[in-house]
Amino acid sequence: MFNGYFAFSQKDSAAAAPFEIVTSDSIRNEIVNPKTDTFNLENKGTIIVKNDSSRVQTSAGADTIRERNGQYAIVKIDSVKHLDSVSLRNKDDESEIKDKITYKAKDSIVYDITAKKMFLYNGAETHYQKITLNADKVDFDWTTMIMGAEGRDSAGRVIGKPIFVDDGKEYRATKMLYNFKNSRGKVFEVSTSEGDAYLHSEAVKRSDELAWWGYKSKYTTCNLDHPHFYFKAKKIKLIPGKIIVTGPANLWIADIPTPIYIPFAIFPIKEGRRSGIIVPKYGSDAANGFFLRDGGYYWAANNNLGARFTASIYTNGSFDIKPSLQYKVNYKYSGSLALAYVRTRPSDPDVPGASATNDFQFKWAFQMDPKAIPTNTFNASVNVSTANFNNANRVTDGNTLFSTALSSNINYSKSFTAVPFISLTISANHSQNLQNRSISITFPQLSFNVNRVAPFKAKITSAKPKWYENIGISYAFRAQATVNTIDSLLLKPDIFKSLLYGADHAITIDAPFSLFKYFNVTPSATYNERWYFQTNNDTWIYKDQIGTWPGGIPRIFPGMASYLKQDTVFGFKAARDFAVNLSIGTKVTGIFKFKNKYLKTIRHIFTPQIGGGYHPDFGTPFWGYYGNVRQNLFDPTQTQYNHFNVVNGLGYGSPAIGKYGAITWALNNTFDMKIFSKKDTINHEKKIEGLLRVNISGGYNFAADSLRLQNFAINGTMKILDNLSSSFNMTFDPYAQGINGNDINTFYWQTNHELLRFVSAGVSLNATIHGKPKPYSLPPMSKAQRMVADYVSYSSDDFYDFDIPWNLGAAYSLNLINEYQTYTRRDSLVFAQYVT
Repeated sequence: MFNGYFAFSQKDSAAAAPFEIVTSDSIRNEIVNPKTDTFNLENKGTIIVKNDSSRVQTSAGADTIRERNGQYAIVKIDSVKHLDSVSLRNKDDESEIKDKITYKAKDSIVYDITAKKMFLYNGAETHYQKITLNADKVDFDWTTMIMGAEGRDSAGRVIGKPIFVDDGKEYRATKMLYNFKNSRGKVFEVSTSEGDAYLHSEAVKRSDELAWWGYKSKYTTCNLDHPHFYFKAKKIKLIPGKIIVTGPANLWIADIPTPIYIPFAIFPIKEGRRSGIIVPKYGSDAANGFFLRDGGYYWAANNNLGARFTASIYTNGSFDIKPSLQYKVNYKYSGSLALAYVRTRPSDPDVPGASATNDFQFKWAFQMDPKAIPTNTFNASVNVSTANFNNANRVTDGNTLFSTALSSNINYSKSFTAVPFISLTISANHSQNLQNRSISITFPQLSFNVNRVAPFKAKITSAKPKWYENIGISYAFRAQATVNTIDSLLLKPDIFKSLLYGADHAITIDAPFSLFKYFNVTPSATYNERWYFQTNNDTWIYKDQIGTWPGGIPRIFPGMASYLKQDTVFGFKAARDFAVNLSIGTKVTGIFKFKNKYLKTIRHIFTPQIGGGYHPDFGTPFWGYYGNVRQNLFDPTQTQYNHFNVVNGLGYGSPAIGKYGAITWALNNTFDMKIFSKKDTINHEKKIEGLLRVNISGGYNFAADSLRLQNFAINGTMKILDNLSSSFNMTFDPYAQGINGNDINTFYWQTNHELLRFVSAGVSLNATIHGKPKPYSLPPMSKAQRMVADYVSYSSDDFYDFDIPWNLGAAYSLNLINEYQTYTRRDSLVFAQYVT
């Protein structure tokens, strides 16, 4: 690489000025003062100084300045400074260059002293103010101040084509000329981009008013070197960043002129969003014929609002209309709204029963900026469509085309500064199965929560608080309305009959305290009240069936027409339940130290717990939550049923059947480890928390009539590596099984002489790989980098940002189940990838 710079002084050309050659690759060539007639050149390597128009190869052995027939001089640079004087121009020449011109070339730089020209070969690059020119060959004339650039033919292909960049605007061509005196230029076979459009011209001239005049130009939004469609005009005028004006223009598609002519055209150009025509895509569809798709108009109302209206039309009569808008107010909110209507005509209207179909789609996205109202949050993501919309819309994306489910959610939450323990949430949800056309909508869903408060706690705390100061109360209220139906019945009047609505209240009171300093005791009581407005009432209807004997004689079949009648009763009914609980726990820590270099310490945390609870049997007739009804003509046995089965879809449940009065226990064990680590340069230690967790639990229900002893359960986790962990679980039953596989009130020891019967076991492995975190702050960007970043942000669907934090997970699970003394193995492998 050859680098150097020219320095002009204002001395007379007859005065001797030094010709100094002593540079290195790190020094650039610069023309620093244009109103001089001598120069200093700094370089390192071999250059050619010429005074004729022919190029002369360098001599590798030359180490001094030599004259050959008065034509050229070869200079070999070493550590010694060689001095001479050279005159490039007359003192009467007046250049209009106002700044440095820096240049460099990979192959060689040739200076023609007589003609006052300079030639740069292979990878030539020049810089002047905001102008950059790159090409395979660049020549500069000091007399006319004109710089030329062109590529090089290599095996029938032109390489190193000139690339001209003016104030961040890029132009590509086969040949370029630029005059530094008047800032005019001429470019041949040029292509450039203006906003979202592209301009191709056979020749372009630049005037002194920074306008470009094009000859035989093409204006298109197709980003290919050879565009599929374009407006072709003989003359155009381009003012970069402002406007393009053409004379008569003709629309060409696939290099074929169409009958569409316009007398002139004006294409406004500005950075960012702007109003304009969206050129449609053209093609053919086997089922619908030729089409013009997704053409229309974009209206940039202001910096905060933009609207798009597009449509498609097919020759068989099918069409679609898709209006949408995008909105954004900085530090307040942003989002989009889109509607779509697609009407599809049958490909063969003569087929019996063939008719046109109508499909719809509604999409809405809204995101409130957290800075707008810090105590409020609101966001929405709504996506609703008919089941056949994606096919009717001729979607080609596989993930969208084969999608079988849609979902939507709208959420609003508010916290209260004056009472921070209170929060309010209102939401709406929608889920839709496109395969079976089922749809579920929940609106509204209200949640009001009061976190635990201590109403009796003294404002001024004493050394030892009173026992009643520890009493805490928490409250939660939920209400919702849900409808489950199919999409064709969603707008029918009878839809309200299948609407489910109700509310749920939950109150918890606790009063924790310490016993003997080492034991934590927590008595608590819970109360739940559910408000339902629909209940079901089952009745066995006994009815005789009337038939006939042969010959028409009447006959009665007793009870053969009997049936179970299930009625839905509308009206308010509350379902209440309550329970009391007590838990006692403590913590014991043991530390085992080792003299081993790699294993330093193991810590064992033992947390035993014992608890008890009680609630009455809410299935008795006293409470009225359950009923009994006959369900079979040949079996008079009454079967218990729940009056609230009809509202099970709300998820609030109903009071439990059976009395519960049990004692439960748990032995929780956690093992941590401290090992040697080179990364810790101070203590050389690494802590591994949660290396192994093993929990054992069981219980005894005193209130049960039988099977009072509960199953024994063992579960735990193990950390194998930083990104690899394992979990396991086992269940054992103390009772034996009957012939039908159910537990019988006989201990397993009595039948098999074993304490516990194996029920099930499972083990799983989980691996997670994380991407590198994205830096919080980004380095300063140039104007060109900001333009690229803006384009990527507006075209997020076309790019993947690998700097976004990502996680890749894989899981393997194995389960063994003892079913009727037969072991069943079930294993599964799951991969999951998600972005945060």
